[in-house]
Amino acid sequence: MLVSAVVVGVSADLHSQTSTRDESAIEQILSGMDDAWNRGDAKAWASCFVPDAELIDVAGAILEGRDAIERRNAVLLGDVFKGSHLAQKLRRLRFLRSDVAVVDADAELYGYQSLPKGLPASGAVLTVRLRYVMVYQNDKWWIVASQNTYVPPPPSPQ
Repeated sequence: MLVSAVVVGVSADLHSQTSTRDESAIEQILSGMDDAWNRGDAKAWASCFVPDAELIDVAGAILEGRDAIERRNAVLLGDVFKGSHLAQKLRRLRFLRSDVAVVDADAELYGYQSLPKGLPASGAVLTVRLRYVMVYQNDKWWIVASQNTYVPPPPSPQ
């Protein structure tokens, strides 16, 4: 009985250390995505997606594959989002297994020229909730799926 308690304790400590290291790596990916966006670099922004990733954007469009994700964001970063600034903040991280994580982030986008068709005008800041499904492969975390959800501004006081 004592042996199993010790083994469980060691196992929990190892998992805790791995989760901390992995959480830091995932936060660095989000930060790197922000930096790439803020430079207008769609290729670097999309580089953290696996080749067959899927992204559902804030307007509901489904982009299939890293290349499609990069192309769409290159258009946006060269037009309506040119010069915009993205800031993501990790809200929740859940490891489904040691190599699979669900990542929830809150993001604000500001400094944009206009919003893409289909999005209501929301003032100076576009707020979205992001959900990423990530996998650990080849010593790196990768995004396999992403969903963006528009968060409308709170109603103005009456």
